[in-house]
Amino acid sequence: MFTVKEKVIATIEVERSKFIAILLPLPSVDEIKSELEVIRSDFPNARHYVYGAKTNDGARSSDDGEPSGTAGRPLLNLLHTHELNNVLLVVVRYFGGVKLGAGRLLRTYVEAGQAAINEATIYELVKMKVVHVEVNYRDYEIINSQLDNLNASIDAIDYNITVTFKLLSENDLEKNLMALTSGQAKIRRLEDEFTYKKVGNYD
Repeated sequence: MFTVKEKVIATIEVERSKFIAILLPLPSVDEIKSELEVIRSDFPNARHYVYGAKTNDGARSSDDGEPSGTAGRPLLNLLHTHELNNVLLVVVRYFGGVKLGAGRLLRTYVEAGQAAINEATIYELVKMKVVHVEVNYRDYEIINSQLDNLNASIDAIDYNITVTFKLLSENDLEKNLMALTSGQAKIRRLEDEFTYKKVGNYD
């Protein structure tokens, strides 16, 4: 599953109507209302504020007065197509006086939404296995030298009589850590964490 970390904006113009697409992170569908209020403030007096949203706790869409099925649902389908999650895609329309018809309207909303997605830097949300490790200084140096081979990273390190730290990896680490330290490492499994891995752009 993929997501974004920063808000991006893209604009297209069709038959004097301006379509401003905004793609932004969204932790929960409960935050849709507050995000829309910000967008309405940033882009006041528009005719329509349509959106598609997809998060771990649900998916929502709104045509906001456009013909049914021509706006919000196509934006939500875009998010599904690109496997984007925890995001809100809003398209603000300033009406230019020319009606586009349902088919062209749908294609235009999709084009605007796609333009914003193309502008975004995409991240993969990766579940990391986390262990708390306590070792002596010699074994810490051994582990630290093998981080690339372990496909792991160190966090929250504390130097004291022993060295304690969190180790994060997509892989199970316990067996390798015990082998590297001749069975001396004290290891405790912690709750999994999620981290962002940069993928790039769709464009």
